[in-house]
Amino acid sequence: MERGVKLLVWGLLFVLIDIRIVTLDLVHDGIGYILLYKGLNELPYSKWVSYAKGAAVILGLLSITEIFGFTTINLNETGQDVTWYVIIGGIVSILSLFFHMNLLSALQETVQDEDELHRSVSGFKTFYLIFNLILIMALPFILIFNDIVSVFLFAALIVGMIVEIVYIVKVNSFKGIVPPQELAS
Repeated sequence: MERGVKLLVWGLLFVLIDIRIVTLDLVHDGIGYILLYKGLNELPYSKWVSYAKGAAVILGLLSITEIFGFTTINLNETGQDVTWYVIIGGIVSILSLFFHMNLLSALQETVQDEDELHRSVSGFKTFYLIFNLILIMALPFILIFNDIVSVFLFAALIVGMIVEIVYIVKVNSFKGIVPPQELAS
């Protein structure tokens, strides 16, 4: 399971880091989703793992459009119709949240006997869900009322980055865990 957790951490880092030259994405999310899928294959089987694997495949395929910036919104361009960006962004965000909830559930299932880590992940999972739902629901309003967008986006970016780093640290904390299924054999 340690190898799987390492792959998951690297995959999450690839998805989190976004380095671009103009619109060309140098650290493509698709690489991250491949690593996440491989990491999920190393985890003990559960329904959460299979749900997360399906979501990782779909997210990986959807991330192909990001290579050349097809999904980039230019907030400085006036008169830009952002309806499709909001719809597609919302769908991808919900699917990504589905992936992350299932990944955390799969990891949580491997430590049912270890109360502290189980409780910690359970509390973080609830916070992560609420935080991301608020961001997903706020996106259309941010794009409509773009006068205050820069302040909110900056704050959301900083807080979101911190939450994602905490998420990766939580996932990494499972590195030394031996699932109950492996202890029995």
